[in-house]
Amino acid sequence: TDTDANPVSNQNIISTDFLETINLNRVGGTAAATSTIAIGANLPANASPFDSTLSNAQDGFQKTDVQFFDTLGNANNVSFSYKKSFRANKWDLQIEPPSGTAVLTLYDGTPNNPLVYDSTGQLEFTARPADGSSVVIDGITYEFDSDASVVETATLRRVDISSTTTLAQDVNALLTTVRGFDTDFDTTNNRIALSDNSTTTLIFREDGTGSIVINPVGLLDSNGDPITNQTSSFTVMKQNAAYAEATQFTFAGQPADQDTITINGITYEFDSNAAVTGTNTSVTIGANLAATLANLETAIEATDPEMTGSRVRLRENANSGANDRLVLESLPSGSYTVAFNDAGGGTFAVNVTSPDAATTYVSAGGTGSTTVDTAFAINFDSDGLPESFNVAEIEVLGFASGASDMDDDAANTSRINIDFGTIGEADGMTQFGAEFTPVFIQQNGSRFGTFAGVTIDANGLVTALFDNGETRTIYQIPIATFVNPNALESRTGNIWNATQASGDFTLRVADNGPAAQVVQGALEASTVDIGEEFTEMIVVQRAYSASTKIISTADEMLEELTRIK
Repeated sequence: TDTDANPVSNQNIISTDFLETINLNRVGGTAAATSTIAIGANLPANASPFDSTLSNAQDGFQKTDVQFFDTLGNANNVSFSYKKSFRANKWDLQIEPPSGTAVLTLYDGTPNNPLVYDSTGQLEFTARPADGSSVVIDGITYEFDSDASVVETATLRRVDISSTTTLAQDVNALLTTVRGFDTDFDTTNNRIALSDNSTTTLIFREDGTGSIVINPVGLLDSNGDPITNQTSSFTVMKQNAAYAEATQFTFAGQPADQDTITINGITYEFDSNAAVTGTNTSVTIGANLAATLANLETAIEATDPEMTGSRVRLRENANSGANDRLVLESLPSGSYTVAFNDAGGGTFAVNVTSPDAATTYVSAGGTGSTTVDTAFAINFDSDGLPESFNVAEIEVLGFASGASDMDDDAANTSRINIDFGTIGEADGMTQFGAEFTPVFIQQNGSRFGTFAGVTIDANGLVTALFDNGETRTIYQIPIATFVNPNALESRTGNIWNATQASGDFTLRVADNGPAAQVVQGALEASTVDIGEEFTEMIVVQRAYSASTKIISTADEMLEELTRIK
């Protein structure tokens, strides 16, 4: 038993200061939070890639329902959603937060500093918002308004509920307002959307743009009570670029003539005089940055047959007023390079950054490059066996029940470890040419359980047993040793007193050094008092004799009554 992880009441048993009576009446119930989830299933090798524009009724979308327990013993249900990638033998994984929580984040297995694979938050509405109630999303306040009294500003937007009659309509009005104003939340990236499971729940899913901060404190009803299960501010973590489906480039200025960008092996040269170098593809410099990027998008789609549809698109960065962000998605054929060359001595290159300005891709007058690629959650080899896993931990924050966050913080409980099996072996997730087949789901942890009994081991550890199958060490029994145990003074009741000849007792841990083991359910030969036992036997025998005499007398009286009749 790990006494450090599960400390006993009398921790320092070799000191008399920690001696106390074992009181089993003080043992309450217990619950254990889930720390490990193991899943085994076969994902269909012949499934078509998941298409987000279709319903989930497709073989490239499979789901496993899993239950886990929080620190209060509450059962929480989540769905592991597996989505077949456009690349062979690769599957994405998404998990929405369970009801009554704020954020669920998936981490990879990078030692010491795991990277965010995916992060999802939610706002679960339980009642209609009062006029004037509000929520802050990424620094912008969205206020529900029924009488057109809100004066909109750059940081305050009106959510019109003058004609809504249901909670679902209120939530949809908020969704429409956010998408219509904040360009970081549009229908293309779906960083905000309705939950697949509820029309009154908003889902926030990060896509590599940057963390999302939601403050629902102002969401109240007419009585001033919260109308969402989430009542305090929470943050949806930024997805690591390695796992994002697209790489985003934010431009802060116009490129100059002869500046180039090479994408997937094709060089695009910005041109102001209809003259480009060699076989470079010309991109006309427009009147402004938005026009130039529109010309770049057109050139890419016309030149590269792989870069079609949404795989190359433009976005407006954080309400900047015009499209200033180039978004390039990963390709089915594999990774590709994006290279910058500030050959024209312009100012655009040094200002081409990632969405949150954390990364500058090229310095002024120089060159720089990056790789566009996506690493997926579950990767199989050509034999259908797992080749690698990029999801190893689940973090759950913001339990409405008051349970502790599962976030590895020293003050809270740990994240949940995910076990998909062994690399190269068919002992967990597999991908063979068969239908989706769940094999097993195992998790530790338990609901609340009541005290059912105790057991004592050889070390003297007293372990409480609970009816939910959990155990908890509660006490440790010390062993008292004497220098001269033969000089102890015997007293009635199998009690021994220390004497001057025996010396004082020394408390020791059982089964350690000169201390003997503790053996439960056993009696020492010397613990029986023959006189006391013989006396009790006589009392029992006399009681038995008296009882049989009563029965005999009653029988004689019944016979006499029969004769009288």
